Amino acid sequence: MKALLYDKYGSTEGLEIREIENPAPKKNEVLVRVHAVSVNDWDFGARYGQGRESDDRGPLWT
Repeated sequence: MKALLYDKYGSTEGLEIREIENPAPKKNEVLVRVHAVSVNDWDFGARYGQGRESDDRGPLWT
């Protein structure tokens, strides 16, 4: 499957489309096929190192 990955914070130069292995669900897990996603200000903040991993509401992304 294709994945858009980044391994450093900053500009779009750190973004890379790579072919990765299909994930295999473990016991009591499901694999969901995604056809479309959105990009918003949280995504941009995370790319620049400004995101939070969690707060009192739980994880914001996994």
